[in-house]
Amino acid sequence: MAEASDGSPNALSPERYLAWLYSPPAQQEVLTALCGIEAEVASSLRPGVEHQVAHARLQWWHDECTRTADGNPVHPLTRALVKASGGPVAGISGFVDTAVWDLASATFETRKELTAYCDRWGTAMFESAGATRASPTSLRALGAAVHEVLAGGSWFPAEKAERSEDDATLASRLAQLTPQQLRVLMLLAEGLLNKQIADQLGLAENTVKIHVTAVLKKLDCRSRTQAAVLAKSLDLDESP
Repeated sequence: MAEASDGSPNALSPERYLAWLYSPPAQQEVLTALCGIEAEVASSLRPGVEHQVAHARLQWWHDECTRTADGNPVHPLTRALVKASGGPVAGISGFVDTAVWDLASATFETRKELTAYCDRWGTAMFESAGATRASPTSLRALGAAVHEVLAGGSWFPAEKAERSEDDATLASRLAQLTPQQLRVLMLLAEGLLNKQIADQLGLAENTVKIHVTAVLKKLDCRSRTQAAVLAKSLDLDESP
């Protein structure tokens, strides 16, 4: 996974980028590897991949999860995870399990089934992160960040990392944005008009206008251009 100038992984969605941004430095390398593994597993389900090929890829990743738990990974991302964690990492098979359910187009008739699906993903992300040398407090903060933002909320850590006053102010403003507002901000950075943003996100144009107004207010920007420049400076211009 490529990295931006600040060391952040370029391919992260805005929700995961915020979790990475607000996690302790010792946790960022682990989160980068975990999100990369999640993306690689999910790529088995991309359009155009034959069903049998997808099954074969997922089986390979299932075996790789076992190798990673044994401390003998072969994929660059799982090797990076083991290195960053300081030893074998168990639990990432949850990424494969949820992908298998997605491949089968599984539906959830009860909340319990949906919860089990989410728990498998959560285990892969957070229990794997728990294999690191980071403190339990840091792990809980990371988990709270991802869960809260993926659920559609906003989050800011109680214990801020050491940053300049300007960085802290900017981080505080970014943390106020909802996931949808982050997506709008990134599309602003690409120079898209409100109608184009509406088409890309499947929203009404008036809804986009409301989001743009909220983004400018929360970031204390006087214009779309200023917000776009800010987003580009943070490498937030990747597709969600």
